Amino acid sequence: LLVYSLAYAAWGLWRRRRAADEGPSVVSQRSAPLSGRALVALAAGISVATVLVRLVFPAGSGQIGQSHLWQWSQLVAMFALGIVAAQRGWLEPVPDRIRRGCGGTVAATGVDGDVLFDQRLHWAPLALAAIEGPLAVGASIWLLGLAQRRLSRRPGPLGRALARSAYAAFLLQGIVLIGLMILMRPVGVPAEIKALAVAGLGVAGSF
Repeated sequence: LLVYSLAYAAWGLWRRRRAADEGPSVVSQRSAPLSGRALVALAAGISVATVLVRLVFPAGSGQIGQSHLWQWSQLVAMFALGIVAAQRGWLEPVPDRIRRGCGGTVAATGVDGDVLFDQRLHWAPLALAAIEGPLAVGASIWLLGLAQRRLSRRPGPLGRALARSAYAAFLLQGIVLIGLMILMRPVGVPAEIKALAVAGLGVAGSF
């Protein structure tokens, strides 16, 4: 996410400089509403790209820096969908028909994620790769629509501060959790108690 965000920021800076050189222009950010066909096409494209990528980088394989190249076709496509949808107001809110269709897609594509990693030409990992497109698109939009319906209360100052800190907390969580586990090691209480303490303190400490 950090790599994609930096790349998008650099691209946006280049576009602004180019627009400044060419003179001002008026561009509408809204367009036709999001259609189910567009999402189906996106899901199909992700599936095809994922199957091809997995022939070279099988699921669960390791690359330099743990970059997980076997997921990049899916991640780049979803990152781009988020940008375009935000610019065009497609998901504000998610249309009910789209939300229900995505929920049905998620229910229809439920699979065991542990199926046969690291086998390039075996049917099982390729089948898993093929359904990851509908699953990624469907689950993301369905969960967004669900959150809009159930969690739409405007956050207070604390909620806004936590929201802005969420990505930094995600980056710091490993250091905080490992530190807490080391500190809790000599404490003479059951492991379940330690787990609860580390979880609670870890969330607070990360933020």
